Amino acid sequence: MCHQTGIPVSKELKDIFARARNGEFCVLKIVIENEQLKVGASRESVSRWDQEYDLCILPLLEEQQPAYILYRLDTMNVQGFQWLFIAWSPDLSPVRIWLSYKDKGKCDLNITSFARKGFGTK
Repeated sequence: MCHQTGIPVSKELKDIFARARNGEFCVLKIVIENEQLKVGASRESVSRWDQEYDLCILPLLEEQQPAYILYRLDTMNVQGFQWLFIAWSPDLSPVRIWLSYKDKGKCDLNITSFARKGFGTK
């Protein structure tokens, strides 16, 4: 998991992502903490992805804190649900924190079901 970045994935993130792949969660916020990828926040799915997008994503975006956001779509392939990968990197984040996320957005959490990848900034 995340061999490209060299940042280990926490056991909690592995466990919650396994549950998310089965449809339990609609969004995961992933943060780098103590040199590990960890769950910063999660939310269970209650309706269709296009109806939950703003409610799920926008509250997770902090003005000065980069993060990776995984958002589950309703479409599936042979690996399970497809995901939207968003690398959030606000311009106002401290340079040291911003650099820790730069170019580390290649983490694929052992899935090939990213329907889309995107980069967001403010």
